[in-house]
Amino acid sequence: MLPDLLEDTPDSAQPTSTDSPNEALHEDPFQAVACTGGGDVNPANRFKSPMLEEVIAQLSNKTFAQNTEHKVQWAVNLFDSWHQNRLKMPTCPHEIMFCNLKEPLCVNKNHLGKVLSFFIVEIRRRDGGKYEGHTLYDVIIFLQFHFEKAGVFWRLIDDPEFQSLWTT
Repeated sequence: MLPDLLEDTPDSAQPTSTDSPNEALHEDPFQAVACTGGGDVNPANRFKSPMLEEVIAQLSNKTFAQNTEHKVQWAVNLFDSWHQNRLKMPTCPHEIMFCNLKEPLCVNKNHLGKVLSFFIVEIRRRDGGKYEGHTLYDVIIFLQFHFEKAGVFWRLIDDPEFQSLWTT
Protein backbone atom coordinates (compact mmCIF):
# COMPACT_ATOMS: atom_id res chain seq x y z
CA MET A 1 0.00 0.00 0.00
CA LEU A 2 2.81 2.45 0.86
CA PRO A 3 4.54 2.12 -2.54
CA ASP A 4 1.24 3.03 -4.22
CA LEU A 5 0.98 6.14 -2.07
CA LEU A 6 4.55 7.15 -2.79
CA GLU A 7 4.11 6.86 -6.57
CA ASP A 8 1.87 9.94 -6.52
CA THR A 9 4.17 12.00 -4.32
CA PRO A 10 6.72 14.42 -5.76
CA ASP A 11 10.32 13.19 -5.84
CA SER A 12 11.18 15.55 -3.01
CA ALA A 13 8.66 13.77 -0.78
CA GLN A 14 10.07 10.29 -1.31
CA PRO A 15 12.55 9.05 1.29
CA THR A 16 16.18 8.96 0.31
CA SER A 17 19.04 7.02 1.81
CA THR A 18 20.14 10.17 3.65
CA ASP A 19 16.77 10.56 5.41
CA SER A 20 16.66 9.21 8.90
CA PRO A 21 14.88 5.86 9.26
CA ASN A 22 12.45 7.40 11.74
CA GLU A 23 11.25 9.84 9.10
CA ALA A 24 10.68 7.14 6.46
CA LEU A 25 8.91 4.69 8.76
CA HIS A 26 5.65 5.47 10.45
CA GLU A 27 2.89 3.32 11.93
CA ASP A 28 0.20 4.70 9.59
CA PRO A 29 1.15 4.44 5.87
CA PHE A 30 -1.13 7.39 5.09
CA GLN A 31 0.99 9.55 7.40
CA ALA A 32 4.26 8.38 5.83
CA VAL A 33 4.06 10.97 3.06
CA ALA A 34 3.71 13.79 5.57
CA CYS A 35 6.61 12.43 7.63
CA THR A 36 9.00 12.46 4.69
CA GLY A 37 8.80 16.16 3.92
CA GLY A 38 5.86 16.18 1.49
CA GLY A 39 4.42 19.37 2.94
CA ASP A 40 4.62 21.26 -0.37
CA VAL A 41 1.58 19.41 -1.81
CA ASN A 42 -1.59 21.55 -1.70
CA PRO A 43 -4.46 19.39 -0.33
CA ALA A 44 -7.02 21.64 -2.03
CA ASN A 45 -5.65 20.60 -5.43
CA ARG A 46 -5.01 17.00 -4.59
CA PHE A 47 -8.24 15.88 -2.90
CA LYS A 48 -11.86 16.20 -3.95
CA SER A 49 -14.15 18.22 -1.71
CA PRO A 50 -16.02 16.21 0.95
CA MET A 51 -18.99 14.21 -0.34
CA LEU A 52 -22.44 14.15 1.20
CA GLU A 53 -23.77 10.83 2.45
CA GLU A 54 -26.61 11.03 -0.08
CA VAL A 55 -24.13 11.22 -2.95
CA ILE A 56 -22.18 8.23 -1.59
CA ALA A 57 -25.44 6.26 -1.29
CA GLN A 58 -26.36 7.07 -4.90
CA LEU A 59 -22.94 6.00 -6.12
CA SER A 60 -23.08 2.74 -4.18
CA ASN A 61 -26.54 1.91 -5.56
CA LYS A 62 -25.17 1.84 -9.10
CA THR A 63 -22.83 -1.09 -8.68
CA PHE A 64 -23.26 -2.79 -12.06
CA ALA A 65 -22.81 -1.69 -15.65
CA GLN A 66 -26.00 -0.74 -17.47
CA ASN A 67 -25.89 -3.91 -19.61
CA THR A 68 -25.56 -6.04 -16.48
CA GLU A 69 -28.47 -4.17 -14.88
CA HIS A 70 -30.61 -5.05 -17.92
CA LYS A 71 -29.62 -8.71 -17.69
CA VAL A 72 -30.38 -8.78 -13.96
CA GLN A 73 -33.81 -7.33 -14.69
CA TRP A 74 -34.30 -9.87 -17.50
CA ALA A 75 -33.52 -12.76 -15.12
CA VAL A 76 -35.87 -11.39 -12.43
CA ASN A 77 -38.63 -10.85 -15.01
CA LEU A 78 -38.08 -14.37 -16.35
CA PHE A 79 -38.42 -15.77 -12.85
CA ASP A 80 -41.52 -13.65 -12.13
CA SER A 81 -43.27 -14.72 -15.34
CA TRP A 82 -42.39 -18.38 -14.69
CA HIS A 83 -43.61 -18.02 -11.10
CA GLN A 84 -46.93 -16.41 -12.10
CA ASN A 85 -47.51 -19.09 -14.73
CA ARG A 86 -46.59 -21.88 -12.29
CA LEU A 87 -49.04 -20.59 -9.67
CA LYS A 88 -51.89 -21.08 -12.15
CA MET A 89 -51.15 -24.81 -12.49
CA PRO A 90 -53.12 -27.18 -10.28
CA THR A 91 -50.01 -29.24 -9.49
CA CYS A 92 -48.01 -26.32 -8.10
CA PRO A 93 -45.82 -27.54 -5.19
CA HIS A 94 -46.28 -25.73 -1.91
CA GLU A 95 -42.67 -24.38 -1.98
CA ILE A 96 -43.23 -22.45 -5.19
CA MET A 97 -46.33 -20.68 -3.96
CA PHE A 98 -44.40 -18.62 -1.44
CA CYS A 99 -41.36 -17.26 -3.24
CA ASN A 100 -41.12 -13.56 -3.95
CA LEU A 101 -37.82 -12.32 -5.37
CA LYS A 102 -39.00 -8.74 -4.90
CA GLU A 103 -38.54 -9.30 -1.15
CA PRO A 104 -35.22 -11.23 -1.01
CA LEU A 105 -34.87 -10.77 2.73
CA CYS A 106 -38.04 -12.84 3.24
CA VAL A 107 -36.68 -15.91 1.43
CA ASN A 108 -34.52 -18.54 3.13
CA LYS A 109 -31.75 -20.48 1.40
CA ASN A 110 -33.30 -23.94 1.44
CA HIS A 111 -36.62 -22.68 0.14
CA LEU A 112 -34.98 -20.63 -2.60
CA GLY A 113 -32.78 -23.57 -3.62
CA LYS A 114 -35.83 -25.81 -4.12
CA VAL A 115 -37.74 -23.16 -6.05
CA LEU A 116 -34.77 -22.34 -8.29
CA SER A 117 -34.34 -26.06 -9.02
CA PHE A 118 -37.86 -26.17 -10.46
CA PHE A 119 -37.28 -22.87 -12.25
CA ILE A 120 -34.04 -23.92 -13.99
CA VAL A 121 -35.52 -27.21 -15.18
CA GLU A 122 -38.80 -25.71 -16.43
CA ILE A 123 -37.84 -22.44 -18.14
CA ARG A 124 -37.72 -22.29 -21.93
CA ARG A 125 -36.92 -19.70 -24.57
CA ARG A 126 -39.80 -17.81 -26.17
CA ASP A 127 -39.80 -20.25 -29.09
CA GLY A 128 -40.14 -23.21 -26.69
CA GLY A 129 -36.55 -24.42 -27.09
CA LYS A 130 -34.29 -25.19 -24.16
CA TYR A 131 -31.79 -22.64 -22.90
CA GLU A 132 -28.16 -23.63 -23.30
CA GLY A 133 -26.15 -24.39 -20.17
CA HIS A 134 -24.22 -21.11 -20.21
CA THR A 135 -27.50 -19.16 -20.39
CA LEU A 136 -28.91 -21.06 -17.40
CA TYR A 137 -25.68 -20.29 -15.54
CA ASP A 138 -26.09 -16.60 -16.46
CA VAL A 139 -29.68 -16.60 -15.18
CA ILE A 140 -28.51 -17.89 -11.79
CA ILE A 141 -25.63 -15.39 -11.63
CA PHE A 142 -27.92 -12.49 -12.52
CA LEU A 143 -30.40 -13.58 -9.85
CA GLN A 144 -27.47 -13.66 -7.42
CA PHE A 145 -26.64 -10.07 -8.46
CA HIS A 146 -30.28 -9.18 -7.78
CA PHE A 147 -29.95 -10.52 -4.24
CA GLU A 148 -26.65 -8.69 -3.74
CA LYS A 149 -28.25 -5.39 -4.71
CA ALA A 150 -30.84 -6.04 -1.99
CA GLY A 151 -28.10 -6.76 0.57
CA VAL A 152 -28.39 -10.56 0.53
CA PHE A 153 -24.97 -12.05 -0.27
CA TRP A 154 -25.63 -15.69 -1.05
CA ARG A 155 -23.43 -17.72 -3.38
CA LEU A 156 -26.03 -19.57 -5.46
CA ILE A 157 -23.41 -21.48 -7.43
CA ASP A 158 -21.13 -22.83 -4.71
CA ASP A 159 -22.96 -22.56 -1.37
CA PRO A 160 -23.71 -26.10 -0.05
CA GLU A 161 -27.20 -24.98 0.98
CA PHE A 162 -28.03 -24.57 -2.72
CA GLN A 163 -26.90 -28.08 -3.63
CA SER A 164 -30.37 -28.95 -4.93
CA LEU A 165 -29.85 -26.25 -7.56
CA TRP A 166 -26.52 -27.69 -8.76
CA THR A 167 -27.81 -31.21 -9.25
CA THR A 168 -30.68 -30.23 -11.56
